[in-house]
Amino acid sequence: MFESGFLFSANPRCIVDDEDYSHPSEMWMLTTWRDAVDANNRALGLSESIPESNDCDDFADRAVRWAKDSHARMRRPGRGFAVGTFTYSPDVAGGKSHKSVFAIVADREGKPKLLLFEPQSPCRPIQLSEREKATCEKFSV
Repeated sequence: MFESGFLFSANPRCIVDDEDYSHPSEMWMLTTWRDAVDANNRALGLSESIPESNDCDDFADRAVRWAKDSHARMRRPGRGFAVGTFTYSPDVAGGKSHKSVFAIVADREGKPKLLLFEPQSPCRPIQLSEREKATCEKFSV
């Protein structure tokens, strides 16, 4: 998305809520955040996917809300958090639209890097095929 230009390169399908963003560390997203998303879903009794009432959009929205709330609690004024949702058509599931999470993180050298996540239990990083990338839409950060 970020590297290949299908996220922020003047994309009219992208909704940007803030003007300036903090980038979480890649390690925080791959460990602390990911584990907390799963723990929060379990604590709320919401780790099981249920069509329409607790499915991909619910998991994605909860995961992003938790990340943004965690950022707000750090009391770092003046910056949003570069975590959001997007929809795409997976190669599996018959092309049905699916909502997931993206984060623009700082890699070990502090350079921006795009990570994509499947937030449904267990929360895990994902890679999209070229065909899946072409179907991405409704970015919101």
